[in-house]
Amino acid sequence: MYNANAPDDAKNGASLTTPRTWHPSSLIDGQGLDDGLAVVLLNRPILLEKHYFTTLWNGGKNDYLYLTRQIVHTPDQNATDFTKSLKVLKSHGYDKHISRVLTLCESSGRLDQIMANINTLFLAETILPVVDVFLRSSNSLTWLVRPGEHSIDIPQRLVSERIWCSLVPIGQGCLCRTEGLKWNLDGSRSLQFGSIVSTSNTYSMNRVRITTDGPLLWSMGTTPKDM
Repeated sequence: MYNANAPDDAKNGASLTTPRTWHPSSLIDGQGLDDGLAVVLLNRPILLEKHYFTTLWNGGKNDYLYLTRQIVHTPDQNATDFTKSLKVLKSHGYDKHISRVLTLCESSGRLDQIMANINTLFLAETILPVVDVFLRSSNSLTWLVRPGEHSIDIPQRLVSERIWCSLVPIGQGCLCRTEGLKWNLDGSRSLQFGSIVSTSNTYSMNRVRITTDGPLLWSMGTTPKDM
């Protein structure tokens, strides 16, 4: 999903000068993942039946501790666990070996925690400026689209099943044009809270093109659940 040929300004938060291409299928279906991926696991509900959980737990913790190279104490209460994890990746030099961070989280329950995760996506631009950071929940994939031109390859399954997608401005309004959505934006109105936002959208083809002059939160459903 990371485009190694992207120009430097695509990696430091500046407006893109050439289109950025995204291939989210590997992060959605788990196929073709490469070694340049770090996984961050945030608090998630345990969906297994109790007897499955207790069976796995016996000895499972020991295996986990054996595989873990280091436990890092991060007492700073001015940062969330998500933000701290990105800082640890940076401070330990992992940013030199990864191109993507896949953060496993949930998008239901506490709105304040959801907003905190979105805030960390913005902070990630300064913490890990050359690394793409994604939020992966049980039924969605989300990331920050920076100013410029973008092309997103949509898995055919999502197009055929008319799975939802959205473009939401966070922090500031922006002018945005799209192609490949059922309800495209033509850039004639500012996309912002108090005006219009693009939610519960879907696809008209398997490639979406976005041109924006401000940051946008792109989110796409991955299953028919909560369509």
